[in-house]
Amino acid sequence: MRIYLLEGTKEYLRYARFSHPGTWAPGILCKECGQSTQKLTEPLLVEWEPDSDFIADFSWCSYVALITQEVAEKLLDAGFEILLGSVDFVKPAQKRARKARVAYPYSGPPLFWMMPTEMVSVDEEGSNIRLDIDCKECGQKRYTFRREGLAIDSKNWNSPKIFRVAQYTRSRAMFVSEQGRDIILRHGFTNVRFSEAGIIS
Repeated sequence: MRIYLLEGTKEYLRYARFSHPGTWAPGILCKECGQSTQKLTEPLLVEWEPDSDFIADFSWCSYVALITQEVAEKLLDAGFEILLGSVDFVKPAQKRARKARVAYPYSGPPLFWMMPTEMVSVDEEGSNIRLDIDCKECGQKRYTFRREGLAIDSKNWNSPKIFRVAQYTRSRAMFVSEQGRDIILRHGFTNVRFSEAGIIS
């Protein structure tokens, strides 16, 4: 069985995209490893980027995704393991844009931050990822990030439709099973694509 990385299309002039300046939970900058212990939390602060003002079923900032209410309802009905995070919209730093941009204040369809609840550990040796940082001061670990060639032992697999990789503690990258991919494809949602990321064996 294969797994797939979930991400947006690269049609930047067709679909609206955003940046997220916050919100961040309180944390510290570790003096030992230089990493911050802050974590992205609700409400997700969204600033629309210039390029397009068309809001697709999925909107993206790197691996962070917003979904419409219709998408949220269909995924939840299909058993996707997700929470719907709250979203606040912030005024763009650049007041005027030469390209199209979603208007502020926001008056479009309700949007939610899609947050998978399932975490799955990959086989580190089989996935060729290494532990780069193991800080004894703040307790944080950081592994090599790979988006393909991942290997999951079937013993660690409880058949989620959508999940994050347990070793990627700082990444919001989301992965789906073949079943999860097929459900999304069946609905024909816009601005979402799948890159083969690995196998379950």
